[in-house]
Amino acid sequence: MVSHEQKIADAAATAMKVVADAAAKASEVVAQTAAEAIKTQKAEGANDHDVIVSLIRSFADFKENVNEKFAEIKTDIKDLKDGTTSRIACLETEKLNIMDHLNYKEDVDRTLKDHEIRIRKDTDKITRLTSYGIAGMFVIGVIEFLLSIYFRIR
Repeated sequence: MVSHEQKIADAAATAMKVVADAAAKASEVVAQTAAEAIKTQKAEGANDHDVIVSLIRSFADFKENVNEKFAEIKTDIKDLKDGTTSRIACLETEKLNIMDHLNYKEDVDRTLKDHEIRIRKDTDKITRLTSYGIAGMFVIGVIEFLLSIYFRIR
């Protein structure tokens, strides 16, 4: 898949090529116009009016050519813009927005807080049961000791 930066670079390269082509054609038109002007001046009965008319026609063709090239550039830029717009729209529909993130974060924080409370309660219960168990075993040990002394004496 072609990256967005690559598309921009390709569009810029295309635009530069179109401008360079237009400049090359412009220099050709100017050279042709100059050649026609020289031919017209060398012709019998030629005057300045004929030279001016041929120059106007040549520059009209040049202007039309440049307008076509800039229309192509405009179309390329519009296509690039439309591609960027559709890409952004796709990202907006697929990705998590800030409000969803905040709601999700609140849920996660609430769940973590609940888990922390339950873990502390369970830890307290385990500690209490362990303490009672140890105390009970100590009491049983003392009772066993006392009973063993009692039965030895008898």
